[in-house]
Amino acid sequence: MQYTIANKAKASFDDVYNARTPHAYLAKMAGLGYRIGDHATPFFSRAINHARRSNGPQGSPTILDVGCSYGIGSALVLHQTNYDSLSAFFTSEESESVDACIARATEWLAQRRSQPDVKCIGLDQAKNAVAFAK
Repeated sequence: MQYTIANKAKASFDDVYNARTPHAYLAKMAGLGYRIGDHATPFFSRAINHARRSNGPQGSPTILDVGCSYGIGSALVLHQTNYDSLSAFFTSEESESVDACIARATEWLAQRRSQPDVKCIGLDQAKNAVAFAK
């Protein structure tokens, strides 16, 4: 089966995937009932715990977040939040500047940090989304 035929039913995010903030992306994902982040978080948490046991006191776990978009998966793993809360946070202030959005997100997430020893590295083709995730 050809790739274009097999993927014809998939939703396209081309119009929102590389915006400077995650507002439009999260709104579109919410409209589709996106849940993968919440479903994947327990598996990442188990991997982090396994890495801690394996590394011992020598090193903290590092996660490579492939297809990180705006750092959403990393945010769910590193902070006490879920996809609905994260999405609601970002969709509450769509009109703010990029710098204001990043500052507000940094503060909001810092209050919820639950994995201070874990480092996440984001990898994605969407330059603006990765820049936001930093």
